[in-house]
Amino acid sequence: NVLELTDNLTNYVDSFMQLFSKSVDNVTIQMTNQRDHLTIVANALNDTLRNLSILQAQIKHKTEQLLVILPENLTDVQREFQREMEAGSQLISVNYFTFIS
Repeated sequence: NVLELTDNLTNYVDSFMQLFSKSVDNVTIQMTNQRDHLTIVANALNDTLRNLSILQAQIKHKTEQLLVILPENLTDVQREFQREMEAGSQLISVNYFTFIS
C-alpha cells in the first residue's frame, strides 16, 4: 500500500514536472517571439529616426538655399513693384490732367 502510494506520488510529481516544463517552454517561446517582435519594432523605429534625420538635413539645406534665393527675388519683386507704382502714378497723373482739362 505504501509502495502504491509512493508510485502514485511519483507519477503525480512526474506529470506535474512535465506539465511545468511544457509551461516553461511555452513561456520561453512566447518571450522569444515577443523579443523578436520588439526587435523588429525597434529596427523600424531606428529606420524612421534615420529617415527623419535625412529629411531634417534636406529641409535645412533647402531652407538655406531659399534664404539665399528669396532676398534676390524679393529685390527683383520690389524693383518691379516700384516700376509698376511709378508707371501707375504717371498714368494717374496723365488721366487726372486729362480729366481737368
